[in-house]
Formats: sequence, C-alpha cells, structure tokens
Amino acid sequence: MTQMTPDVSVIIPTFNRAHLLSRAIRSVLAQTYRSYEIIVIDDASPDNTTDVIQNGFKREIEYGRLRYVKNEANLERTRSRNKGVSLAKGKYIAFLDDDDIWLADHLQTLINFLDQHQQVSCVFGKFIWLYKDGSVEDKFIRDFPETRTGSGDRYKDMIFKGRMVASSCVLLYKSVYEKLNGYREDLAKVNEDWEFFSRVAMNFDVGYVNNVSCLMYSYGESLSIPNTGEGAFVGESVFKIIEENSMKYHCPINAETRSFVYMTLSRNFVPHMAKSREYLFKALKVKPVLLVSFATFGLLLRAMLGEKLYVALRDL
Repeated sequence: MTQMTPDVSVIIPTFNRAHLLSRAIRSVLAQTYRSYEIIVIDDASPDNTTDVIQNGFKREIEYGRLRYVKNEANLERTRSRNKGVSLAKGKYIAFLDDDDIWLADHLQTLINFLDQHQQVSCVFGKFIWLYKDGSVEDKFIRDFPETRTGSGDRYKDMIFKGRMVASSCVLLYKSVYEKLNGYREDLAKVNEDWEFFSRVAMNFDVGYVNNVSCLMYSYGESLSIPNTGEGAFVGESVFKIIEENSMKYHCPINAETRSFVYMTLSRNFVPHMAKSREYLFKALKVKPVLLVSFATFGLLLRAMLGEKLYVALRDL
C-alpha cells in the first residue's frame, strides 16, 4: 500500500544514532500536518540502526510513509542530505537531524507561513537548545531580542551572520534546493548549513516564525567540530565562500553584518592571537564605532598582550 504524493519530504540523515533516531522519527509521525513522507538516509552506520527501523517502523514502511536507504559507504552528512532530496517526492523539503525533534505543530506552522507569504521560498521556525545537564538556551533571545515573525532583508542578514540557520527547523521548496544544487559536498561536517542557507538568502526571499517548534539537543557527541580554537579556521573558510557567493550573486553583505562576523571570528580564534588580531582589526576597519565597546576593548587588550599574559594579569 502506498500513500498519495506527499506535500513535504522529510529528510533525516543518520549515523550511528540508533538510540536517538526513533525519537526523531516519532516526532515527525506526531505532526498535525499529515501530507508528508520520511526518508531516512543511513550513512553506513555500524550499529543496529537497520534493526531499529525495520522492526520499529514496519507499518510506516509498508504504507509508504517511511523510506529507509542505507549507504554502502560513509558519505558524510551533506552528501546524505543531497541524496535524500534526490529521492524526494514532495514539493517542500524539510530536514531533521537524528538527535533533534519537532513539536507537533512544526510543519503546519511553516506551511501556513508559506501559504500566507507567497513571495517567500524558505522559512525557518524557532528552535531552542537542550543540553545534557538539563539546561535550556534560547539563542534568539540572546542574540536577537527584537526578532519577530516576518520576512525581508533583516532575516537575510541574520542568515549571513550564521545566527538563524539550523537545518532541523527549516522548510523550503524543493525547486529552490535544486536550482542551487543543494549543499556543498566539500563542507561535510560543520557550517554547511550557514553556507547553503546564505546562498538561498542571496537568491530568494526568506522568512522566520517566532514560535518554538523544534528542540535541538547537544550531547557533546555532535558531528560538528567546535567553532572556537582550531574550529575557527573552518568558520573563516566558510565565510570566505559566503563572501565569494555575495559577489557571484550580486548580493552585497552590509558593513554591520561583516563586522559582526569578523568580531565573532576574532573571539573564536583565541588562543590563535595573530588570527584574532587580524579579524579584530578587520571589524574595526569596517565599523570603527566598535572601538567604544567595552567588549571590544577587552578583546583588543587580549589580542595585544597575548592570551597567556592577559590571563595572568586578569587573575592577579
């Protein structure tokens, strides 16, 4: 038995997360919006993922609501997402990481937004982080306290800053994904969302719904590498790609956004102080008024003294 052509194709890439995958799938099955299919791309997991799917979701597989594909070799997350989209039947694409979950109204909320905003091709829902110690973090409140539901340039700028992008909370047209050739497959483990959705924002209108509909978990076992220290070099390389894309698509990145990213890189590069200084001075060149900020002064002092001397003086 097969279902009618679904509106939404939900792509779940997974690797070695059999203990979490069922929870993610069940959060999709609990959606109030019912016209969807689930495509699980198992990236050659060595654990019991196959058994979990075949024994736990037999009915969904028989009905055609869930398709399970296991890669013969590990392709990494971006290739697995692209593979999932290539198999998708829906006109909309939604992603869900195997350790995250949706609240029951997630799809309905985002579908409603796209129905009401015909010019928008990609919409993000709000997410919160849940940590292993039980703490909760709302990064939108921290970084963008005035953010409201809507669309327009301010949301593009948020994406360019890397502060709204999370694959698990997005819905976009499959045609948009195909026009942009999907995720860059050379960015396999970190910041691939930032690069891809920046490309989306350079070419299409984007929107945001200020209702929490996605819970993202951090267990200290993420596929991503840290953004600080050595990981900052990855963030640097990705933003350079984003800057190149902005020229390619004739979509300039404004000074405020550039200074924000440069300051973030400056902080993240500590203790690589030469790189930290480089991006601090780039930020000040783009936006000199930052010099009057107390946080900038502290970073400048740290950059000038070096991390060890700065810490030694701070702890006196």
